[in-house]
Amino acid sequence: MVHIIGLLVERLKIGHPTTLRNMLLATDNCGRAACHMAAMNDNIQALKEIWQWAEGVTPTLSYSLLVSQDKQNKTTWHLAA
Repeated sequence: MVHIIGLLVERLKIGHPTTLRNMLLATDNCGRAACHMAAMNDNIQALKEIWQWAEGVTPTLSYSLLVSQDKQNKTTWHLAA
């Protein structure tokens, strides 16, 4: 699954960086982004990939993912711990 998403991300980086940024920061109804879900499910590989994709879009995006909080004010790192 990560490889398929990786292929899509690589294509979006080339022609649609804003779409990619929005996709990585999108949240569900609980305020959880993809990085939150990866951490909650102990999917370290997916978390690493999301982080690398974010760094490839813009330096501030990886920071945004690092400090993003869900509606319970939990960051990805809270959930991973």
